[in-house]
Amino acid sequence: MLPVIEKMEKENLKYKILLLGKGSLNAIEKSNFTKNIINIKKNCSNDFLLGESTSRENKMNKKVLHEVASCYSPKKVITGLVSSYQSQLIEYYYQTSKANLVGFYDGFSLPDLSILKPFNNKLNQILVPSNNIYTFLNEKNMMKDKIKIVGQPAIDKFILESKNMDIQKVKKTLNIVPDKNVITFIGGYGKEYEKVFQNFIQESESIENTFFIISIHPAVNGKFESDIIKKRNLKNFIIIKNEIPTVSLVTISNLVISQRSTVGIQSLFIDVPSLYFDIENSSYTNIAIQQGWSPQILIKKNSLHIEIDKILKNKNTKILPKNIEEIIPKNSTENIYSFLMH
Repeated sequence: MLPVIEKMEKENLKYKILLLGKGSLNAIEKSNFTKNIINIKKNCSNDFLLGESTSRENKMNKKVLHEVASCYSPKKVITGLVSSYQSQLIEYYYQTSKANLVGFYDGFSLPDLSILKPFNNKLNQILVPSNNIYTFLNEKNMMKDKIKIVGQPAIDKFILESKNMDIQKVKKTLNIVPDKNVITFIGGYGKEYEKVFQNFIQESESIENTFFIISIHPAVNGKFESDIIKKRNLKNFIIIKNEIPTVSLVTISNLVISQRSTVGIQSLFIDVPSLYFDIENSSYTNIAIQQGWSPQILIKKNSLHIEIDKILKNKNTKILPKNIEEIIPKNSTENIYSFLMH
């Protein structure tokens, strides 16, 4: 939603942002939106920055919820659809106001219906990024006739920033030799991810004429990945935490590899192929995997090395279908902004 908020800011609209997690804080803390962010530890007249590292299952204290929500009388409330905090907020306004309640599910993997259930029958509208999510929810009779496909604002931002990027400058900053292939691995966290990363290193370290960039997830410090690379003395692997934007790393790449990152879908929109590498019994999927745009390789079941070689040999091949705008609409930022204005 950050590109939509930037648009709202540009148009001088009145809005407030309630940050409910650390991820939200990381995304917005460098922006100039702090005057519009609600701090649940302050009263209504003092709005400052707040981000809490919290489990999605945690519930907000009812007194705090009332104090926050009762301070504002919005015409529209738009929220994500993954946490208990978000469902509590929708429940509160559903019971106490006539506000137009909107949910935004921005992922490309099929949602967990048990997570969406608390929002069902309370939302006036649900916005989704692609037609596979639209079809899935309709088939499950979830919020039927209330679903609107709007695309994903992050893709708009990704495409624009990539077009404005100086590829040679980024490569020079990273000391990448011009004729080398570049593969960017998008980091994650957790035990399953650590297993995936270890296997990725084992299968890729012998690949020649290739420079590997490891983009560290913002939730971790990168020590796990750095220790493995140092221990194996891998000279053609480099760790990037937040020194260079992810979009810059992807733009200079010949291939993006991740376990379950949305960056693997965003890369396709700038014609950089992606590959998903996961544990042997993974049930994870997303629209790129389902449509065959990005292969999914599972540990011990497929050869990562062979798949990487195959992708690198098929350079300059169009990945997305011609009708991609029917599947994932473009101009998502404008779509959502226009929707919120009516």
